[in-house]
Amino acid sequence: MKNTFADSIESGILSKHLFLDSPVTKGFIEWLLPYVSGEISLKTLSENYMFDSLKNAVEEYLWVKDIGYEATYQKFQGFKTKLVTATENATALQTCVEIVKWGSINNYDRLSAIGNVLHFLNHMKDKLIKDEVCIYDLNPNYINSGFTKIYAAYIDGFTMYDGRVGAAICSLVGHYLLEVKSEKIPPELIFGWAWGMGNVETRKNRNPNCKKFSFGEFPEITERARELHFISNIKANWLLNSLAQKTNIYENESLDKRVFALQSALFMLGEKIPE
Repeated sequence: MKNTFADSIESGILSKHLFLDSPVTKGFIEWLLPYVSGEISLKTLSENYMFDSLKNAVEEYLWVKDIGYEATYQKFQGFKTKLVTATENATALQTCVEIVKWGSINNYDRLSAIGNVLHFLNHMKDKLIKDEVCIYDLNPNYINSGFTKIYAAYIDGFTMYDGRVGAAICSLVGHYLLEVKSEKIPPELIFGWAWGMGNVETRKNRNPNCKKFSFGEFPEITERARELHFISNIKANWLLNSLAQKTNIYENESLDKRVFALQSALFMLGEKIPE
């Protein structure tokens, strides 16, 4: 019988119930809430954080060509509407291509190779919305910075988990574990991070392990560790949906918009991890 999240992971299952009911997850969420609202400044953790709070990061959000948060949200809502209402494979495929182009990612060959995109999306949705997800059923060929955006457009409450979001979560978890004097990273809070694209010498730091932690290192998502991306993404979905229900970011808006706001804040926070 699986009594803890660690037990479920060991048996190859990601359990939403065990994750959210874990004292570890609850403790991290409660610790994080003041940094979301700005009741406590992120700069008390590191003066090199670029924003005072996650709320402030949403307010300062910029995408390519200086597009702000609200315009980005509405743009993505357009993708969502087009994708979930698609009845023909060609329309679904074209929308997926538009999404990855918008995300500045080249996923076209892998998308074209899928064949029936509508069948694929429904198949993946059935797997990813379960309260107990079998890790061995997750094909690592179908998760990267492009696919996570497609799933976010097709599945309500799904988080776009790219290298920036992962780096930001790891950085915040690191500060939390230091504060509670943890001797190791508990399974609930093991998240993956990834370098951004670009030249090694010029790209911004997204390595949350730049400071040597006594509790260990956060794992890097690489081409050979795509399963880690799926696991991190699913846990982030549950984490941000729970956090969104407790935060005052867009509190009068839908849960989906609040999750999108938190994800956008992490996107900005993870652009450059404080040394």
